[in-house]
Amino acid sequence: ILVTVYVKLDQILVFQLAGRRAAGLYGADYRVLEGIQFIPISVMTTLFPLIAAAYSTDRARVRRLLQSAAEYLTMASMPILVVTLIAAHPIIHLLFGRSYDAAAPALPVLAGAFVLTSLGYLAGNMTVILELQRDFVRYAAVGVVVNAALNLVLIPRYGFLAAAWVTLVTEATVISLALRRVRARLEMTVAWGRLARIVIATAALALVVWLARVAAFPLGALLALAAVAYPLGLIAVGALDLAEVRGVLRVRGGGGPAEDAGSQ
Repeated sequence: ILVTVYVKLDQILVFQLAGRRAAGLYGADYRVLEGIQFIPISVMTTLFPLIAAAYSTDRARVRRLLQSAAEYLTMASMPILVVTLIAAHPIIHLLFGRSYDAAAPALPVLAGAFVLTSLGYLAGNMTVILELQRDFVRYAAVGVVVNAALNLVLIPRYGFLAAAWVTLVTEATVISLALRRVRARLEMTVAWGRLARIVIATAALALVVWLARVAAFPLGALLALAAVAYPLGLIAVGALDLAEVRGVLRVRGGGGPAEDAGSQ
């Protein structure tokens, strides 16, 4: 309930403090954000049962699966940020029309928040497995206070763009607190190698998308290029192991035992 409050509060405050026009533009950005929530949901639908089943018998495997889940969520969400940073205007124009062009600057900010929100799905699921719900309630309450205070101060002066940045700050605050608590409970150290390779592949994707934008590629061609270039980049730098993915999917489909998703 508290998470829902701080997620929706900014939209209400934009309407009240910045007016209908700003609320409509901000609402368009949020429609895009809400439309891609299926990505982290799909990842956690696959990995949550594996983590939950391993918790009572094999904590080391839980740590490996948690690391792998964070990597996959980062891998899945980062291209959204890249594409919106470079092509926010054509995306908004395609989805909502030219009259909503002013909404474009807030879209990549919310896409940045989406990267954090994706990890938030992991934090939320882990609080259930580790029985940390009381802690998470406190973190979400902090999120409500941070969100309300910053929005009340910043929206009257900076409009809905401030609300987007406040969303990013709120997500960073709540999720960093939750993941820190989860790591402490599991006595887990983060392995940065694969995450660094994901960042390298994402940077390469950004270059490809930027060059396509400079070359005036239409949005459809740009998205198709990104859809091909990003997986190839992940494979090239060793961030994506196809055998590992097939192993996870076999477990999800009930096809028998497979290697840990985090064996890398």
